[in-house]
Amino acid sequence: KRVEQFRMDNYGKVQLLPVNVARVFPNIQQYSTNFCGIKRITKENYRGLRKLVGIGSVENEITELEAGSFDDQVELVYLNYNKNKIMELPENLFRNLRKLEGLHLNENYLSALPENIFANLVALKWLSLGGNQLTTLTDQHFRATKSLESIWLFSNKITSVSSTVFDANENLRYVDAGKNQCLDRKYGNEGASKAFLLVKDEFLSDVIANCRN
Repeated sequence: KRVEQFRMDNYGKVQLLPVNVARVFPNIQQYSTNFCGIKRITKENYRGLRKLVGIGSVENEITELEAGSFDDQVELVYLNYNKNKIMELPENLFRNLRKLEGLHLNENYLSALPENIFANLVALKWLSLGGNQLTTLTDQHFRATKSLESIWLFSNKITSVSSTVFDANENLRYVDAGKNQCLDRKYGNEGASKAFLLVKDEFLSDVIANCRN
């Protein structure tokens, strides 16, 4: 019961997470299942793990994060699902994660985001969405993320950006938007090969000018 870390990394044959971890290890704060063969996350996998601070499940085969999967994780600060096969996010997936500071979803198959997906992420500082298939960003996506400092949007298919997309994000300083059609229009092959690391004002003047609705 005093165990604070649960690690199950590098088990390539593991396709499902256990559903009774909280019964045995109710006090774990870190849950790591990287480099396995996990295919799906359900609301039963993390149920009862109310002290979790960090979840990492990088480079699996995950295609779905079921609605309600993180409802018990009110203390969660860090969530990493980079390098999976996630195709969509339920609108209320992160509704209870008001302490979350880092959300990492690089290199998945996301083509669109529900407009209110980040509505309750009031503490979010770092958001990674690079290497997906996103095409559009609106101001509704980031209206509530007023603590946001850095966002990674590289290697998407962004062609449309609202002119007020980051108006609510006064703390935002860095936007990596390289390898998107928005920049490719202006910079040609150079834009396709560079990963641009831009301060907010440069993003607004350089990217939105080429991607305005």
